[in-house]
Amino acid sequence: MVVRLLITQLLYLLKRAKISYEPKQNLTRAQQISSDYLNLIEEHYWQNKSVKEYAQILGITPQHLSETVKTTLHHTALFYIHVRLIKEIQYLLCFSDMSIKQISHAINFETPSQLGRFFKRYEGMSPKAYRLKNR
Repeated sequence: MVVRLLITQLLYLLKRAKISYEPKQNLTRAQQISSDYLNLIEEHYWQNKSVKEYAQILGITPQHLSETVKTTLHHTALFYIHVRLIKEIQYLLCFSDMSIKQISHAINFETPSQLGRFFKRYEGMSPKAYRLKNR
C-alpha cells in the first residue's frame, strides 16, 4: 500500500514536470491556444476556476476558447479545469496532513461543503471517504 502511494506521488510529480517542459512544435493556431490553455491551468488552477478567466489571460473570448478546446482536445474547456482540480484534491488528500477545510481554503473553494459536493460529483465519494480509502 505504501509503495503504491509513493509511486502515485512520483507519477504526479513527473506529470507536473512533463507539462512544464513539453517542447513547442509546429502547431496550428487552435492547437497552440489549447496548449497554452492547458499550461495556464497548470499554473493558475488554485485561483482561476472559470473559462472566462483563462480566456482573458489568452486575450480571446470565452466562446472562442471553448470551441477551440472542444475541437482540438475533444472535451469542454471547463472539463480540463475540473480534472486538474480533482487531481490536486486527490493528491492533497493522500499525501498531506491538511484537513478538508484547509484544502478547501487552499484551493479557493468558498466552503468545505462546496469542495465536498464538487469532489463527490466527479469521484462518487466524499473527500473524507476518498482519504480513508487511499491512505
